Amino acid sequence: MRHAGLVAVLVIAWCSSTAARDGSTLDRERTSRTLIESECRTWAQRQVRAEYAPRLQDAARLQWNSALMGSRTFDGVSVATVQGREWELFDACRVAQLLKAYKGLMEQNPPTADAYYNAAQIATRLGRPSDLEAAWNRLTTDFPDDALTRRMALERASAAFKRKSWKSAVAYATQAAKSDDDVVRSEAWLVVGESELKQKRQKPAIKAFEAVDAVAEVEAGVRFRALAGRGLAHEELQAWDAALADYEAVAKGSSDSTLRDWARERASAVKARLNKPASGTTPAPSRLSALGSELAALSVVMLTVADPVGSRLVRSLRQLS
Repeated sequence: MRHAGLVAVLVIAWCSSTAARDGSTLDRERTSRTLIESECRTWAQRQVRAEYAPRLQDAARLQWNSALMGSRTFDGVSVATVQGREWELFDACRVAQLLKAYKGLMEQNPPTADAYYNAAQIATRLGRPSDLEAAWNRLTTDFPDDALTRRMALERASAAFKRKSWKSAVAYATQAAKSDDDVVRSEAWLVVGESELKQKRQKPAIKAFEAVDAVAEVEAGVRFRALAGRGLAHEELQAWDAALADYEAVAKGSSDSTLRDWARERASAVKARLNKPASGTTPAPSRLSALGSELAALSVVMLTVADPVGSRLVRSLRQLS
């Protein structure tokens, strides 16, 4: 029987994990980023003044960052041009400083998991996959059991899921599931379950979803996503009673209205299946295909705000024909 599964796209960019970051690590990242941007902004302003001042009239009175300057020109040079040049210099400085910071973190002696993790975040921000791989390899080799290694494994699992690389997502998430952090562990098992479901491996998916429920402290959103996923896996296996129990639990307990409505629809479909008179025969393939076309795919998108601790889930339901 073929039908759509539960899709969870966990988008990871700069500092994107929903797991709570260590306070000191986060503070150092923020401080470093702020200092780099502040220094580069000052440097860019000085450079652009030196570059354009001889060509501008009344340069001493020019407000370099004022939006009120509009399209005014000075000796043929517009303020927009000057500001564009300032941004170009600022961005070049920022990249150079971040690369310098990356190099320093990678060469830190003695090495630390914190340094390699932060180097990986810099590489991610700069869009340098080879540098990211280098930091990840150092982190996993030198500190395989560190909490930051597990957290980064979850980030990589989520990125792999986004790329639809299901096997890689399972591998990374399984590594992350060894974390002592309940948040990291529960989210890791959720990614494992959803990735297995995408591969039509229902039994491993059910096992992973049950592992989410076994974690002591699980966020409600993660717990009910796992229940929804387990319900789909049971339905694919035609375990109607188990599927119905999972759907009804989601419909009754989830605070997310979209997820609740979706679970009610699935519960109704399963009840209709259970209430059909027993014919003693297996439904024809065409009937199974018809059931598959009626099922919904639940897309769960994790968006990231600047503060990873403040990350929230936004969910939307997409019907597949």
